[in-house]
Amino acid sequence: MGNNYLKSLLALAFQGLLMLVVIAVIGGMMVDVVANFGTDASGAGFWAILGYLVLMCFALFKTPAISKSIFGAH
Repeated sequence: MGNNYLKSLLALAFQGLLMLVVIAVIGGMMVDVVANFGTDASGAGFWAILGYLVLMCFALFKTPAISKSIFGAH
């Protein structure tokens, strides 16, 4: 019983770490798009930001499955 608790606790901590990494990476990728957002007349910046947000949401929703599979805490 304690072994499964420890696995679940480590998986939850690793999930939080993965979330921080995902947010930092997507934020770093969006810096250039946001900096040039007002100067682009074609509207491509809007679609780039929307694409990054969709990618970030997908990655954040996948973090529980990834962390549980790494630690075997199913």
